[in-house]
Amino acid sequence: MSEPVVDGRLWGKERGLARRYPLICHLLDTAAVAGVLWDRVLTDAARARLAGAVGLSEGQVRGLVSVWAGLHDVGKIIPAFQVMAREAYADLVSDPGYAHAAGVEKQRLDHDKATHWALTSLFEAWGYPGSRSVRRSAHHQVAQLLGGHHGCVHRALRNGEAYVPELGGPGWEAQRVAHAEAVRRLVGAGPEDMVRGPLPAQVAVVVLGLVVVADWLASQEAVITPRMPVEGWAADDAGLEAHWAQAVAVAGGWVAEVGLGVAEWPVKSFDEQFSFAGANALQASVAEGVPGLVEGPGLLLVTAPTGEGKTEAALHAASVMGRASGASGLFFALPTMATADAMHARVAEFAGLNVAGDRALTLLHSMAWLSEAYAEPGAGRVQGIW
Repeated sequence: MSEPVVDGRLWGKERGLARRYPLICHLLDTAAVAGVLWDRVLTDAARARLAGAVGLSEGQVRGLVSVWAGLHDVGKIIPAFQVMAREAYADLVSDPGYAHAAGVEKQRLDHDKATHWALTSLFEAWGYPGSRSVRRSAHHQVAQLLGGHHGCVHRALRNGEAYVPELGGPGWEAQRVAHAEAVRRLVGAGPEDMVRGPLPAQVAVVVLGLVVVADWLASQEAVITPRMPVEGWAADDAGLEAHWAQAVAVAGGWVAEVGLGVAEWPVKSFDEQFSFAGANALQASVAEGVPGLVEGPGLLLVTAPTGEGKTEAALHAASVMGRASGASGLFFALPTMATADAMHARVAEFAGLNVAGDRALTLLHSMAWLSEAYAEPGAGRVQGIW
């Protein structure tokens, strides 16, 4: 039996656009961005560590991450999502292939949850290993991971729950399969490129982060508008290959524009990193002891009264540990927006003197735009984001 042809009428993006953007186009854009993020945002050490953790080559894991990112929105191929564009939906369901139970389009099913539930059976069909325990089944775990791309991970389907009426009938499932197979074929990941067991936690966290960022970048109106297919565009092999080739060609520019990349940690002593002269006892202890202890990722806990120089000790230790672990950036966390605002200038000064490569200082709390220091053009900012 031949594979179903991708239906370009199924849409994925509409808000802020002149017309609806085909879902397959968004999936391919996201897959292309994920590949660039793998190449540019992860360090060599991080890529090697992730590949080793799942027993695959770095190229195989890159392909898997791209495919998975490209499948994050297959849950939009359900009646409840497509009906939000009513005229297009009426045209769609006039096709007998999209027959489904009456009233299903009125049943609420968020597309991220639909992605999770639909991909469970798809990954199983692709040969992802299962287990008596759902939590130990790779096809459930990866599907659940991708269903969490909006920040909420949904419960796994139990055995016997594979049929969910809200997912639509066989025609809807056939299109989810067609979209997934198209993404996998164009990315170049073969049937042999798959996980052989559940993802270790450290791999799952990174994969989900890459998928979320890839989706965010590929969802920007400024990204989609110039890539909108012409009227009459067909999602046939030629049309998909052309869209994919262009996505691969321009995805690097999207990533570069927002400054994503790898921060580097030049080797410097404590005294070379800061403008004041002389480390105190606490800082000297960290500077002397940490380099001989680190061999990779780890945790350093420094406890001391206020005013003892813990901030500088932590920043110096972060640079040493960052080099050892292959970390591509630094997250400086504080308990309140006010303390984050107050710390911004100190961290900005440290970054300007001690962080190389692709870098930027970004204040992440929701009221950052009100911070005078952060709002000033060039105030502590360096190119990129970390």
